[in-house]
Amino acid sequence: MSAEDERALVSKAVRDDTEAYAALLHRYSIMVYGIALRIVRDHHLAQDLAHLAQGAAGHQPAGRSETAGGDSFFHPRLYR
Repeated sequence: MSAEDERALVSKAVRDDTEAYAALLHRYSIMVYGIALRIVRDHHLAQDLAHLAQGAAGHQPAGRSETAGGDSFFHPRLYR
């Protein structure tokens, strides 16, 4: 996926396009889990945190930029 395609998905997801959000979720779910696992070092807790971060990203569109990359769509939620 090109950077342009990714920005287009983020732009659509920010505007509540569920298909675009699902595509981003599919693309970045392993990365989000990996970051959570590095932080907490527990498989089950990392899974829970990844699900929470992904849910939070889907419920807080106002704070996201339409020009951001897909990784920035989920990544900040892990550190809150």
